[in-house]
Amino acid sequence: MSIQISIGIFSKITRLSRKALRIYDAKELITAEKDNFTGYRYYKLEQIQIGIKIKLLVSMGFGLNEINEILQAAEDLDESFLDNVFSAKLSDIQDEIVRLKQLEEIIKNNNPMDLIYMRCSTPEIKHVTKTRVFAKREKGTYGITIGKMIGQLTNEINKNKAQISGPIMTIYHDDDYKEEDADIEVLIPVTGRIAIESDYEIKYLEEVDVASVIHTGPYEEIGNAHARCIEYVVEQGFETIGKTRELYLNDPNMVSKNELLTEIQIPVKIQR
Repeated sequence: MSIQISIGIFSKITRLSRKALRIYDAKELITAEKDNFTGYRYYKLEQIQIGIKIKLLVSMGFGLNEINEILQAAEDLDESFLDNVFSAKLSDIQDEIVRLKQLEEIIKNNNPMDLIYMRCSTPEIKHVTKTRVFAKREKGTYGITIGKMIGQLTNEINKNKAQISGPIMTIYHDDDYKEEDADIEVLIPVTGRIAIESDYEIKYLEEVDVASVIHTGPYEEIGNAHARCIEYVVEQGFETIGKTRELYLNDPNMVSKNELLTEIQIPVKIQR
């Protein structure tokens, strides 16, 4: 006869809370037997090892569905699956360690009052001259690729004729954020004779004054730079006269995320 253990004792041994055990029961990760008369929950002695495994896997950051798959793979002796799962988790942990060390350095070396602007340069006004650009505007996601555009400039027809003359930039034409179907334009400053396909165009961006802020760090954190630039425009009482631009000042394939440089430009009208 299997020894029954109350939920309280089982909780102490496995260090899983009663609330967690009820959740795991509902998910059928580790099921309890319920006394029909008292309603008390009981576990079997052999379930202790399963509870300890679940506790370890939860502490490692695995979700309940993943834990269910891992326990099943362990039961099936599926070593290949387990190796892949734990290798992927190790990679995630190593990435998180790097991220946390970077955050540690940031917090240790900066005044807390300055953290919100720590990755932004001091806002300034710049005059941008008239610029000839190779452009493509389409609707899609914010992860729009520029690979095809670079391919157009470096194909056999344009090779040694077209030259990129400035940072690649994007203009977001929507008035608000859109998860999908965003109106995005990619522009590459160019010189030379260029043969292009019909869904691309060559045009000019007129000279303009812009409020400028340079963001250092991952693209995912660029919102602070946008906010600082907008705040500066409001503080100075400038009138905006065009859509915000993002200029990518270095290559994400050549530098780390923390070394990425992105310039935010907001076209403004300056009273001279």
